Amino acid sequence: MEQPPSHLSLLGAAAPRPSSPAQSLPSWPGTTANGQQIPAELIDQIEVLKQQLRVYADDFATEREDRERNQAEKEKLREELDAVKEQLQTLEQQVWFVVNILLTIRWVRMFKVTFRL
Repeated sequence: MEQPPSHLSLLGAAAPRPSSPAQSLPSWPGTTANGQQIPAELIDQIEVLKQQLRVYADDFATEREDRERNQAEKEKLREELDAVKEQLQTLEQQVWFVVNILLTIRWVRMFKVTFRL
C-alpha cells in the first residue's frame, strides 16, 4: 500500500539532489524542484508561518535587549546601593562617636555635681 506524499516531499525535500544549481530552482514559485505543483493552501500556510517566525524573532530580539538593559540597570542600582550602604555605615560610626562624647560629657558633669569637684 502506497502512502500519500508528505508536505516535505511536495516541497522537494525528498527529491534527489540535482547536479547543477540551475536544476535545483523550480520553474516558477508554485512548483517544487522536481516539477510537482505545491498546493495554494500550503503556500499560504508557509507565508503565514514565515510571518509568525519574523514576529517571534523580533519579539525575541526585543526581549533580549530589554533583558540586557534591565541587567545593566540592575548592576548600576546595586553599585549605588553599595555606595549608600558605605555612607550609612560611615554616618552611623560618626553618630556613635558623637553619642559617646555626649555621654562622656554628661557623665563628667554628673561626676562633678556628685563629688563637687
